[in-house]
Amino acid sequence: MDLRSGRYTGHWMTNLGEPAFPTELWELIFGFLPGNAICRLRLVCRRWRDIVGSCPALLNRLRMTLERIEESESFLMDENFVVPPLPPVSQVLLDNWDILSVDWWVELGLKLREITLFRCTVFMETLLEMVQRSPNLKSLRLRTVWLKANGPFAASFRQEGMRQLTMDSIHYDGLTDLTAIHTFVTIFPRLCDFRLRVPTCLMALVWLIRRLQDTLESLEAIPERVEDSLLPEVGRLQDVLRLKRLSFDARDPFGKEDWEGLYRAQPLLEELVIDVDRSSIMSDIARTTPTIKALSLYLVGSISMSFLSEFPKLRYLEINGYTSDRYDPLPLGEQQTEPIRCPALRTFRLFQMTLVGFFNFFALCPQVESILLDDVKLVHAPSTMTFANLRHLDVSACFSVKPTLLHIFAHSPLLEHVRLTHMADIDDEVMRVLCQRATRLRKLELDQCVALSDTSGEYIIEHCAAMEELRLYLNRLSPAMMQRLQRTRNIRVWFSYNVPPLEIMEF
Repeated sequence: MDLRSGRYTGHWMTNLGEPAFPTELWELIFGFLPGNAICRLRLVCRRWRDIVGSCPALLNRLRMTLERIEESESFLMDENFVVPPLPPVSQVLLDNWDILSVDWWVELGLKLREITLFRCTVFMETLLEMVQRSPNLKSLRLRTVWLKANGPFAASFRQEGMRQLTMDSIHYDGLTDLTAIHTFVTIFPRLCDFRLRVPTCLMALVWLIRRLQDTLESLEAIPERVEDSLLPEVGRLQDVLRLKRLSFDARDPFGKEDWEGLYRAQPLLEELVIDVDRSSIMSDIARTTPTIKALSLYLVGSISMSFLSEFPKLRYLEINGYTSDRYDPLPLGEQQTEPIRCPALRTFRLFQMTLVGFFNFFALCPQVESILLDDVKLVHAPSTMTFANLRHLDVSACFSVKPTLLHIFAHSPLLEHVRLTHMADIDDEVMRVLCQRATRLRKLELDQCVALSDTSGEYIIEHCAAMEELRLYLNRLSPAMMQRLQRTRNIRVWFSYNVPPLEIMEF
């Protein structure tokens, strides 16, 4: 049986039953399969179910997403909520829920190692109960969460195994950010990775660092006042603090001497999250620390990016234009005296910029596997390059990207996952090229791509033989086409109109 497509291509079993392979060999074989195939393996026989359920490496590949699409009271997570029948998973993402009770959480939480809440509303008491019922939890990620409290609450337990906490865009009602931070640090006393992407008073951050100094390896934090800095405290704790990832403000007057002092205090740094307003300081960092593997840059104004070539081991690059003028030009592949080379780059993420020289840049980044573009304008130029290793592409709310996407889809032989969101110029022509040329495409997400018609559905049915998962939100495909897609091969289809197709907003 071909577990990727669901079609029978041979005989796994003989008349004597299952081959007498040891469990370790089955685990090794199953490890080459995608997550969806591992889920189907559990249905073959009891032994394979037990193998998957007892192997942490395989369970770590299984992630459950519970997404609330319709705004309805029936989608509240309260005492009446019934979790769907699912295999044991190690990761769960709850998207767009009002979480009132976790009585249903008991069995689900036993093997969980990671919980992510996105666009959720939850009471602090309920969240703590959810965490307490997940004894193996390693990571908690809160992104765009409304955190509430009815009054004083107490945390009477500890999660010594908890290692990672992310708090991003948290809105508070009935409690303060200081109360939440104090509570989390108290019940998670051995955090290694704390990403606090909410402006917070300096004294609270200093307390946090001192409390976690023996275990902390990664710290992202934003002091409430621009003039405040955590770097003096990081320097004072150099004998006990061993950071590999750190965020800081490298804007003027931060200079070469400041960086050298920081690097002497924290020589293990490999990942940096930096606010920067000039390329010279980045060159100073590169010359001092050529071993940096990950950069997340928040640009203030348009600066030269030639310093990227000075980071030969860079594997992850994120560039944000949030702090600069909207759509400042980012000349990555043009207007440079020397071409920018990032030979080790695997992941590229760009937010709110105008990208110049797209193909010229990636022609010198042959290992890139994942590209994300969010609110980006592309200045297109013809090219003949091939994205030999590109597997994941995520494009959201971008402009003038159709010619570039047509080229990417036609020249990315390993492309597996494509996500297109708020894209008015994604039409049937783009879908034809994607479906015909990306023969390994397994997952496709189309959200508010309003120019698509049933013709795109025909392309998916005819050409996407490897497709496993299809998500269509706020689209104009007909109900009849949706039904055809749901009956096609082994594709799992999620779709929602939410409003009649003709009322969808144009972008």
